[in-house]
Amino acid sequence: MLLEVGGIDNKLEEVYHTADALADVFSEYYWDAEKVNK
Repeated sequence: MLLEVGGIDNKLEEVYHTADALADVFSEYYWDAEKVNK
């Protein structure tokens, strides 16, 4: 999976906020899937 975050006009702080939001969503799905696979 490739996720490209940010663009030419984004500031680094904005990219960090996006990365944090993506990490939260991904971790929720990961731990839910982990429960199902046990």
